Amino acid sequence: MREETGRIKKNNVTLVEYANPVHFSDDKFFIISGVVGIHATRQELNDLYTVLNYYLNMDSFTECKVKVGDQDVAIQ
Repeated sequence: MREETGRIKKNNVTLVEYANPVHFSDDKFFIISGVVGIHATRQELNDLYTVLNYYLNMDSFTECKVKVGDQDVAIQ
């Protein structure tokens, strides 16, 4: 049996952390949203955060001005 070390919940979303991974990888986390749940590694949680953060803040990113060297770069 896996030992739960902690959990955090907001509304319908819960993140559970386990002391020992299920397999030999480091999938110590389980994300539950409603009736759906997925195991995730720390890197996958970071990737999910990055994608959601970009998606939710997309309009703000388009207002930024980026310059690489002497070139202005458009954010789309």
